[in-house]
Amino acid sequence: MTKARRTEVEVHYNGINVSKDFAKDLKSFSYVDNASGESDSISITLQDENEVWMNEWFANKSDQIRAIINTMNWKTQNDSERLLCGTFFIDMPELSGFPNEVTINAASVPANEQLMSRPRTQKWKGIGLKRIANDIAFRSGLKLEYLANNPWYGSKEQSGVTDAAFLSELCESEGLAMKVTNRKIIIFKESDFEKEKPVDSYHRKAGRVLSYNFNSDYSKGYAGVKLSYFDVKLKRKIEFLYTVRDISNTNEEEEANKNKIYLLNTKVHTGEEARRAAQNKLRNLNKRETQVDLTLLGNVNLVGGSTLQLDGFGKFSGKYFIEQARHDIGSGGYTTQVRARKVLGG
Repeated sequence: MTKARRTEVEVHYNGINVSKDFAKDLKSFSYVDNASGESDSISITLQDENEVWMNEWFANKSDQIRAIINTMNWKTQNDSERLLCGTFFIDMPELSGFPNEVTINAASVPANEQLMSRPRTQKWKGIGLKRIANDIAFRSGLKLEYLANNPWYGSKEQSGVTDAAFLSELCESEGLAMKVTNRKIIIFKESDFEKEKPVDSYHRKAGRVLSYNFNSDYSKGYAGVKLSYFDVKLKRKIEFLYTVRDISNTNEEEEANKNKIYLLNTKVHTGEEARRAAQNKLRNLNKRETQVDLTLLGNVNLVGGSTLQLDGFGKFSGKYFIEQARHDIGSGGYTTQVRARKVLGG
């Protein structure tokens, strides 16, 4: 006898397993996993005919939820897989009707987290990015998971901005990504993750792809970045041109070539900093030239920062880096929506 596919949401509320209480009233569950830039989040909608979720079981501001998606008989008979969504902090409960429903929204970072809300000013001298990140993580009560190279700076200044904004901008300028989840700051090099083996592959006609929408924006394709910065203290101009292909200097193409070069003015102190800044800026400009939105049969292996292989889509076929994966469980079953970009050269 063939066993039916099953999906369950396991919920731990303030450390207590309350999955059975949630399951009987669960209308929908959504988990959004971002590779970087934004906090992860969950949303749980519960039918509340007995008015318990709006009263004695109402979600309080300080409450925490740990959620797990479990699948059984999903890919093959008797198989079981799970997706550890993480720990989330209540940030916006909702009540709607009729019928009476309560929605619990929660994020991977508390709304009042110092990392996100408190502007700071600080100077560092003779320091690496890893140490700056560690200082910021420590004063926010977070752990640091650092999975990248460690760029060195003669000096760096944070001026009246939040730790999250400062560190995120610093990481982006170095071609790195930053994510805050499970009481940790994770910093990683996207290009390293892009080289990883795809967690799954999909063919357009294989039945697991429910919908797709690709687009290529050729206006995002720059041939190079030219950095130019005048250091007032050193009284010298620092310049660096980084290109991915030869730039023609013929009169006929002179105007067109101007549009291929992105002009960057950002504070650097050395030629090495200028090289890194120009190279990483070019990658950031070009990396989203080809993107896709997919709706797929639910797959717990698809998370932000992983890759998947897409075939049967003509020129759009290739390897893609997942920027966001949204896992939805409800009356329509279990689906995963993916927003991804084609790996450069993939």
